[in-house]
Amino acid sequence: MLRGLAAEVARHAGVHEGCRVVKISKEGGRQIVCTEAGPVLRVRDVVVATQMPIVSDGLFYTRAYPISHPMLAGRIDPARAPDGMYISTSSPSHSFRVHGSGSELYMVAVGGTYKTGETEDEQRLLLELEQFVGREFGVDQPEYRWINEDFQPMDGLPFVGRASGSDQHVYVATGFNAWGITNGTSAALLIADQILGRENPAAKLFDATRIKPVVGGKDFLKENLHAAQHFVGDRLRTPRSELPVPEQGAGMVVKVHGEPLACYHDETGTVHRVSAVCTHMGCLVAWNATDRSWDCPCHGSRFSCDGQVLCGPATTPLAKAPT
Repeated sequence: MLRGLAAEVARHAGVHEGCRVVKISKEGGRQIVCTEAGPVLRVRDVVVATQMPIVSDGLFYTRAYPISHPMLAGRIDPARAPDGMYISTSSPSHSFRVHGSGSELYMVAVGGTYKTGETEDEQRLLLELEQFVGREFGVDQPEYRWINEDFQPMDGLPFVGRASGSDQHVYVATGFNAWGITNGTSAALLIADQILGRENPAAKLFDATRIKPVVGGKDFLKENLHAAQHFVGDRLRTPRSELPVPEQGAGMVVKVHGEPLACYHDETGTVHRVSAVCTHMGCLVAWNATDRSWDCPCHGSRFSCDGQVLCGPATTPLAKAPT
C-alpha cells in the first residue's frame, strides 16, 4: 500500500526529502512552509501529519499523550511462522506478523505500551518481548530492536481536520494510538474531502478542535499533571557531577554547575554532551538505551544522541553543552 501511495504522489506532485519543516507561517492569505534551510513552499493548504503537530494551533500536545512500544525482528523457522497478522488480548499485549518470503522469513513483533521516557519500563518490556518470541516462535536471537512512538488522544479518537477555527487552511492528523494504517487512511480521505469542500460523515466525529470534558477530562488532567511532575521532579532528582562520563554505550542526565546535561559515551570513546532541556517546553529528556536517543517524557519529542531533532513537537535541536 505504501509503495503504491508513494508512486501516486511522485506522479502528481513534487517530493522534498532530506529537509525538516520547522515552521508554518501565513502571509498574504497563503501558507509559508519553512524548513531548516528557509522558506520553500507557498501554498493555500497545509496538512501537518508529523505524529504530534509542530504547529501551536490547537495545543495538541496537551490533548494527546506520548506512548511507546518496544519492537524487534528476527529470523524465524518457516515451519513455525504464523500466517497472518495477530494481536493478543493478554497484558502486556503483543502483536506480530511475518515479513519476507521463502526461507528468508523474519518475525516482526511489538510489545507492551509504556510512557515515552520511562526508561525502566522500556527495558523491562523489551526483555519480556524477547522472551515471548523465543518461547512461542523459537526466535532466540532477534537481529533488530527499536522503539516505536505514538500518541494516545484524551478521548480515544484521533484528531483530524482543521487545526483551529481561526485558520481554515491548516490541517492536522494526530492521536492514532498505534492504529496508523487504518486511522491514517481515514484521515487522508477526510482531509481530502475538507480541502475539496465535500461533506464527510466522519468530520464531526474526528473534529480536531473538539473538547470533550466528560469523556476525556480525567485523562486530560492526569496526563498534563504527569508532564508537570516531570518538569519539576526530574530537575530535583538529577544527580550532580563535575565530569559526567557514563559507561561506554550508555547515556545519562547529570547536573554540571547547576545545568542539566545529557551525556552519551559512544563506542569510540567520545563523550557527547548537550543540554538535557527539551527545546519544546523545557522538560528534561531521558536516555532511550534501545534507540540511543534522548526522549522527552512530557510531550514526546525525541532527539539523536548528539541532540538533533528526530521527532516533534520540538523543531529545534538540543542546545550544545557549555565548554
